[in-house]
Amino acid sequence: MYAPLDNCILYNTDCLEVLKWNLNYHYVITSPPDFDEIGENPDESVKKWESLMRDTFSQVHPVNNVITIVLRDRKSGGKVVKKHTFITNLMEELGWIHKSQRIWVRSMNANLYRFNYSFLLLP
Repeated sequence: MYAPLDNCILYNTDCLEVLKWNLNYHYVITSPPDFDEIGENPDESVKKWESLMRDTFSQVHPVNNVITIVLRDRKSGGKVVKKHTFITNLMEELGWIHKSQRIWVRSMNANLYRFNYSFLLLP
């Protein structure tokens, strides 16, 4: 049984900014940016996005080792960029154990460029 946290503070801000604060934190829920959200053309930016994810997640160390990552795969250049696979493999490389994953159906409408579902990964 867990006791309630009396002094719990919720930060709803950029993870990269919070990581500079040198805090002890217990849980992280994050939705990493997509290619266009980091100002890049999706066809040219997969490696830059992967580097950003590697740099960011190598700095994430919650006290209770609990993190939830919400993200969508992407269609780019006529193929599927499996971002969830990259993140799962990256987290395992960083020593995390993949505990669970869920599919979140975001919409029942078809979209030719973005998937209508997201992955909820719990490494």
